[in-house]
Amino acid sequence: MSLVFLRYVILLNEVDIVQTICDAFDFTSEDIRSHNNIILRMSSDADILQYLHDKYQLTREDALTEEVQVLKRAICRSDINSMKCLFYTYGIRKTDIVIPSMFSFLSRIDSLDVWFCFKEDYGVTYEDIFLMYDSNPIFSVVFTIKIAYDKTPDAIDTEDGICPCCYLEPTNIMFKCRHTCCSECFPKLLCCPTCRGSIAQ
Repeated sequence: MSLVFLRYVILLNEVDIVQTICDAFDFTSEDIRSHNNIILRMSSDADILQYLHDKYQLTREDALTEEVQVLKRAICRSDINSMKCLFYTYGIRKTDIVIPSMFSFLSRIDSLDVWFCFKEDYGVTYEDIFLMYDSNPIFSVVFTIKIAYDKTPDAIDTEDGICPCCYLEPTNIMFKCRHTCCSECFPKLLCCPTCRGSIAQ
């Protein structure tokens, strides 16, 4: 019953209260791990994540439970401090993010801060993103990612004939708006990558 109470206390995002409850009930590492899939998943405060790691020796494997729900929660809240804690303290790495099972989730994240964190802290490259992009037909946040990775036309000197979506392949498809993209990106686009106009044939 006390561990159930702890789950709800964690939602308050107050590390002092969490410390008081943990000390009062004298939880062990085994106690925490027995409910870890819920306790860590509900933790969305960097101080609480740090406290649970330090006091109960929680590890990368603990953070990876429930399909990395603790990281997904931090991402949804654009909580960069928690994302950094999971990287530097728990050891979550790029290889835990750049996987097909994460991409449908990441393709909905339109936070520039989150993508900057992936780039600067997790070491996710632009090429890594487009490997994931190949596995999913809906990539609605491509513009945010371009900004995070300095891939906008104003940020780089792109030669004519290079796809404005992936910046990797030559263009070979033209839309009604007269803008272009490559045949690799075309099936995955919802709109023109340059003007956001319709790409209906």
